[in-house]
Amino acid sequence: MVYLLSYPRSGRNLLSQMLGACGLEICMKHELDIYSDLPLGPEDFLILLVRDYKECLANHNFRRAIIDNPRLVIDERRIDQMFGPKFQKEYRAMQYVENLVLFDMIESKLSRRKFGMLEHRKALIYYEDLIDGKYSIIAEILHRLPVDTKDSFRKLAELDWDKEARKAKLNYDGVILSERAGPKYHVNRIQDPQYLRDRIYNLNPKIYNKYLKIYDTNDTQR
Repeated sequence: MVYLLSYPRSGRNLLSQMLGACGLEICMKHELDIYSDLPLGPEDFLILLVRDYKECLANHNFRRAIIDNPRLVIDERRIDQMFGPKFQKEYRAMQYVENLVLFDMIESKLSRRKFGMLEHRKALIYYEDLIDGKYSIIAEILHRLPVDTKDSFRKLAELDWDKEARKAKLNYDGVILSERAGPKYHVNRIQDPQYLRDRIYNLNPKIYNKYLKIYDTNDTQR
């Protein structure tokens, strides 16, 4: 089984649609329910999809407010709400970091010896790389999965990215915001990006430096 772990609004419907078009069965999970599937089996593979926290946290946690008020500004008070008790657990900003902690912790569980080499059974994919690389990123994932490579790459060669992306939007039962407004649509709503950065960093500095420091730049594209 291929498990796709992500925070909401990180592009998981898009990625699962592309992998599904290549003939893979994808099980989408988040930190709250993947524990029921642990420990993952020796043939299981884990993918963690990560998107700029300044984009997906704002998009997900204040989705209804953004729809109702296109001029909404996310100030320090609203940022604090994302980390506090106001939202149910599945909407917390902390879950974004918890996904990374879980991914980091279970590395040894998804590794095995093959021909004397340590073979890792997981992959970290950045949404920004996926959008920029498209077919090449999917190809990298396919190379690492226990699948019929010939058949999967044949399907990849026939894949129409724009067509499958439209299917992903149709399969998503909600309002599409980011795609029509550009990658910095929600980032630009945040009044003090450094304040949000510090809140995320303080949850787990080691994890931040290992996986999220790339987002310290003002440019959301890597």
